[in-house]
Amino acid sequence: MDLLEPLWSLAEGSLAPVAGRNLFVVRKCPISEVEAKATKLEYFDLRKTEPGGAAWEAHCRSLLDSSKDVLLAGFEHGISDPEFNARKLDLIEKLLASRERTVVVVSAVSPRRLLDERWQAVLSSFTLIEEDLRLRPTRNGNDSSFWRDILKPFLRSRPPVSEAVEGTDVHSPVLREEGGSIPFLQQIARGLDALRERMDRQQLLEELGERAEGYYRTVWESCSQDERVVLQHLAQEGLVNEKNRRVIRRLMARGLIRRGPSLCLLNESFRRFACSPLCRSQVVGFEQSVSPSAWDRFQWPFLAVLSASLVFFFATQQELLDSTLALVTGLTAGLPTVTKIIDLLGGRRSAAGK
Repeated sequence: MDLLEPLWSLAEGSLAPVAGRNLFVVRKCPISEVEAKATKLEYFDLRKTEPGGAAWEAHCRSLLDSSKDVLLAGFEHGISDPEFNARKLDLIEKLLASRERTVVVVSAVSPRRLLDERWQAVLSSFTLIEEDLRLRPTRNGNDSSFWRDILKPFLRSRPPVSEAVEGTDVHSPVLREEGGSIPFLQQIARGLDALRERMDRQQLLEELGERAEGYYRTVWESCSQDERVVLQHLAQEGLVNEKNRRVIRRLMARGLIRRGPSLCLLNESFRRFACSPLCRSQVVGFEQSVSPSAWDRFQWPFLAVLSASLVFFFATQQELLDSTLALVTGLTAGLPTVTKIIDLLGGRRSAAGK
């Protein structure tokens, strides 16, 4: 597939990849108002304004009246409060109504627990980025994260990402590849590395996959239905549909799909998780709920007509049927003789070569 990795997932440029792209970023380190304004983003911290009050209404009105791009911080605040969530949902829907505005939401937790249909519709307008999944080496060999390159002013007070990555002491190539640059997976890999001499590759992958299942389940649940279908097809068949270019680019931006050099998943243990019965059953349910394609509607009538035509043809052409059966019988009986001739010729050529 002639598919390039999205610009906002590469260590190139500064704020250019953000413009025109609504982002939902899951990261532990908060962003201050000063840092947000340094990137010309209008800042609104949901943790510091009481919902429904005069200050909330005034701030929301100023954001909606402005044409500036917006950064909403502290999305995780009050995520268990239905009333607060409803106010956040209303605000984000109104911000997204302006198609010429870029909205960036920063949260310390994944929005996967918001299963309401309105929330799912809103989240489908965002590209979901988990910062941990973006901590991987770039093309020039330097370790970098998504926000390190996209919003550089935000990270001036943070330690270099390379320090966290280079601190790993995993000796097993299998575990080092599986852990990648994701801190949680690296922690699991370090715990298994001491036992690497007593286990082969399959055992290491099974142990790591079992310990990382909760993490993989979290990543899986944060994906949309279309993204889960693509991940499961790529994991099981190694193929993706060219019509899903946008979905694949989103998954590449999240780090869940990479080139190795062909398109593949994050790592082998995540591929095995995507092939698990749980994931397969979900994907089958998604596919069954979709209306059948033109070929799905056409194939069974076509096969029925073809079968009926063949039966009618051979029933009315008895001589042709008898000659066809005789030919097939003769070819079947002659196969052993042909095989012996081929073996004999092969033996003579081997002798002549010697």
